[in-house]
Amino acid sequence: MQILLTDINAIIKKITFLAGCLMLVLVPGRAQHFSDRAAPQKSGIATKTIAPALCGLVSPVARFANDGSSFEKSLASSRGDCNENYGGPPLSVAFSSNRDSNDEIYVMDPDGMSQVNVTEHPASDLTPDISPNGRFVAFSSNRMTAENPEGDYEIFVMELRKPASVWQVTSNTGLDSWPRWSPDGETIVFETRETSAATSWEIYRYTLGEVKPVRLTMNNVLDRYPEWSPDGELLVIRRVNDIYLIAADDGSEVAQLTYDVPPAGSAFPAAPGLDQMGSFSPNGKLLTWMSARNGYPSVFIMRIDQPEIQIELTPRPSPAPAVFVSRAPAWSRNGQYIYFTRASPETGNEEDIFVMSADGTCVRRLTETTGRNMESAVR
Repeated sequence: MQILLTDINAIIKKITFLAGCLMLVLVPGRAQHFSDRAAPQKSGIATKTIAPALCGLVSPVARFANDGSSFEKSLASSRGDCNENYGGPPLSVAFSSNRDSNDEIYVMDPDGMSQVNVTEHPASDLTPDISPNGRFVAFSSNRMTAENPEGDYEIFVMELRKPASVWQVTSNTGLDSWPRWSPDGETIVFETRETSAATSWEIYRYTLGEVKPVRLTMNNVLDRYPEWSPDGELLVIRRVNDIYLIAADDGSEVAQLTYDVPPAGSAFPAAPGLDQMGSFSPNGKLLTWMSARNGYPSVFIMRIDQPEIQIELTPRPSPAPAVFVSRAPAWSRNGQYIYFTRASPETGNEEDIFVMSADGTCVRRLTETTGRNMESAVR
């Protein structure tokens, strides 16, 4: 009988808790409905995530909520041990390089070995991304074709290591760049500069088999550098000078994660300058990106459920060199390391690909050639 009464009390408590949660989510004026993605966010992601997270419901951001551990514990659990076990299969890191006198797409092993030119074309090939199944690479190129007689930058897809197996995804008069495969390999998002105006950068989505891409952003502001969340529901982008999350299906705004000038009363740090090139960790709990808030491009990291805490991973040494740039971060397959592009006196002020542990330690240079090597993407 005692056991039965205990069970009944537990059930009553659970029902009461769920009823309170539903009030938090549904009652007007207390919290935004967690599916109302288009509502503006003025104080981080709290209005969309607090009630659903407490109730165990799933929202566009709360699905990545942490288990309550500290940020330091999160970084420690993600940190590699400098043993160069970066995870991922051979030739799963793509980047662009002009070591052969023009920009080509290269792939390499996660540890930097076996660097192979896969495009072998006289045009300029940039910003690659490898499909999840490892079979294809999407990239931006100014190669001239029947559909691109003017030779502007369009999005192309090629079967890896088969330069003749190329097809053109976009055909317009704009500048198309930064293609990124969806987690299921069915869709590519990319950025397009439609006119010479800086505010004409927009985000588009192309699903394989469709006739033409679909425009996701409809703002008279700059939208660039899209990257997918691991579940394919969200995109992290640069909007004007800051990092935002938008819905991958319709482009509606979900949250703002960095601020030039933080909202009054918020705990967000001031981040003047550019914040861009965001990348989700494989488990979706962490985000790394490039910020110039300290007067130089540097790689930062945050937890998605605690975006007010933003930590710099690549601080400039003192005395400050004339050139010190760290940008374009991308997570390793096992979520313990971050690849990034760096230019510094060590590299002769040319850009090269580096990798580091997720806490900024264990920094290692992976490319050492003439010319530049930049903007790695990892599948």
